[in-house]
Amino acid sequence: MLKMIMIWLALAAVCPVVQAHAACTEYAQAVAALIAAEKLQQEHLHLWRGETEALRARLAEDPPGPGWASFGWSKSMTAGDPGKLLNLLTSAKELGLLGRGDKASRLLLCDIARRYEQAAHSVDDRKTSVAVTLRGLEEMPEYARFMALAGKSWEMQRDAVLCAVEFLKSECGAHGSPNCTRADAQCASTPEFRAFKRRIEHVRMEAEKAARKYGARITDNWPGKLAYLLDDVRYRADLWSMAWIADISESTSTDGLRLVSDLFRIDDDADKLVRDPFRTRVESFPPLYPVEQRLAREALHALDLYNDDFYKRNLTPVVNKAWELWHIR
Repeated sequence: MLKMIMIWLALAAVCPVVQAHAACTEYAQAVAALIAAEKLQQEHLHLWRGETEALRARLAEDPPGPGWASFGWSKSMTAGDPGKLLNLLTSAKELGLLGRGDKASRLLLCDIARRYEQAAHSVDDRKTSVAVTLRGLEEMPEYARFMALAGKSWEMQRDAVLCAVEFLKSECGAHGSPNCTRADAQCASTPEFRAFKRRIEHVRMEAEKAARKYGARITDNWPGKLAYLLDDVRYRADLWSMAWIADISESTSTDGLRLVSDLFRIDDDADKLVRDPFRTRVESFPPLYPVEQRLAREALHALDLYNDDFYKRNLTPVVNKAWELWHIR
C-alpha cells in the first residue's frame, strides 16, 4: 500500500490538471488538455521498468484466456490516440476549417468528435478488462506500478479527449441538434475507407471465432489491435479529407501549406509503422498461433487493397499546389 501511495504522489507531481471537459469549448483549452495528456504519457514511458514483460511472463505460465499477451490494449473496436486527435485539431486550424461552418467541414469535424467520444468512453472498460486479465497477480510489485501508471495515463487521455470533443461539438453545432449522427458520419468518410472498415470487421469476426475455438492459444487481443489499425488509417484519411476540402490558396497558412506538401511522406511513414503489430514475431511477445498469422495476413491484405483504392484518387494536384505556394513564400 505504501508503494502505491508513493507512486500516486509521484504521478501527481508530473500530471497537470485538466479542466473539466464540460467547460472545454475553446480551441486553446482543447489543445492544452491534449498536450498535457501526451506529456504525461511520455513521462510514463521513462518510468517503465519492464512491468509488462514481467506480467506477461507470469501470465504465460497459466494463460487466463484469449488475448492475454496484449492485456494493456482495449478489447473494443474503438481506439483514440490523443496525439492523433491533437494533430487533427491543429491541422483543421492551420487549413482554415475551424469556424467555417459549411457542410463538408461540419461533417468531418462531427465525425471526428463522434469517433473520439466513443473511444474516450471505452477507457473504463479497458481498465476493467485489464484488471480481470491480471487477476491473481496483485502481489507482484509490477502489478501495482503497471495499474498506477497505465490507469492514470488512460484517465487523463480520456478527460483530454472529451475536452477536445466538446470543442469540436461546439464548432460543428452538434450540441442540442441532430447533426452529429451516424448517418452524417458515413457521409464524412471516403468510400475507400468504408470498404476497408468492412474488410477489417470481417477479420474481427474471424478472430472472435478463433478465440472461441482455440482459447488461450490466441495470444493477441485482436479487437484492440484491429481498432488501432482502423484508427491510424482513418486518421490519415481525415488529413487527406482536410486537404481536399481546404481550398488551398495564397490565404492558407504557412503551416497548412507545409502539412499538405508533406502528406505523401506522412502517409508512407505511417503505413510502414502501422504494419509492425502484425508481424508474426515481436520482441518480448510469444509467437503468433498459426490461425493468428492468417489473421495478420488478412489485415495487411485489407490495408494493401485500401492503399491501392485510395491512391487511384488524383491527389497529386492538391499536394503540388500547396508545395508551390509554400516554396514561393
